[in-house]
Parts: sequence; structure tokens; C-alpha cells
Amino acid sequence: MNTNTDPNNADRNPDTIALPTFAMLASQLEQAGFVAGVPAWLSKYAESVDRFCLRRMKCPNRACRHKGMEYLAYAGTPRRYVVLAVCPRCQSAEAF
Repeated sequence: MNTNTDPNNADRNPDTIALPTFAMLASQLEQAGFVAGVPAWLSKYAESVDRFCLRRMKCPNRACRHKGMEYLAYAGTPRRYVVLAVCPRCQSAEAF
């Protein structure tokens, strides 16, 4: 059994990997010039599809696995956007 929690270890246990949090990803997006909020040009249909997918998504944190991620959009220029899927239980997050 691998008990090493060093994130730089190549043969690390996937259950011990530090996952990005909402705060980490939001900070990176804001530093890259993105602004919190759904872009005005994004269709309501596209937004609803994103939200539907996140309601079905499970948390990437294996210790949590909560079903139903929160939707947080960030608008960039020109016509770029990123959605953060945020776990309401543990705050683990993924960007897509």
C-alpha cells in the first residue's frame, strides 16, 4: 500500500492527490482576464445544457463523490468562456 502523499511522486495513490478547489481555479481564471458571470452572447440553450450536465456529474474527489455540481461561468474575450463545476460539499472543482 502506498502511503506517500507527496504530490510529485510518480506512483502516488490517486486517492491522495490534492484536487483543485473553487478558490484556486477562480483565482487562476481572474488572473487570466476572465470575469465571473455568464457571457451575454452565450445562448440560454447552451447554458441549460451545461447546467444539466453538472447536475448529473459526480465530484472528482474520491472521498466525496457528491452527485450534483454547481455551475459557475466565467466570461473571457473574445467570445471565450469557462465553466467551473464546483462540489457544494467539499469545494473540489473542475474547469471545462
